[in-house]
Amino acid sequence: TSILRRYCHNQFSRHKTFGSGIDFFTKITKLDSERVTIKIACWNTPYAQKYGNLSDVFFWNSDAVILVVNADHPNIEKAVHELF
Repeated sequence: TSILRRYCHNQFSRHKTFGSGIDFFTKITKLDSERVTIKIACWNTPYAQKYGNLSDVFFWNSDAVILVVNADHPNIEKAVHELF
């Protein structure tokens, strides 16, 4: 959530916040000397495994995905494989 808040709203907090487990942010940005406008949908799903595999919902109609994970988590490789 901190990474997304920094990117989408230029805000950062060192304090952990715990919500429902799913956060959603959007950012409108311009590329190519302001001629191209894109909308970026950012999802934070730290506890998504509670809700089952929702990757189809998150990635629907997407042209790209950036996945940020905790590499220290003992089962992260398995979790990433299950996501895709």
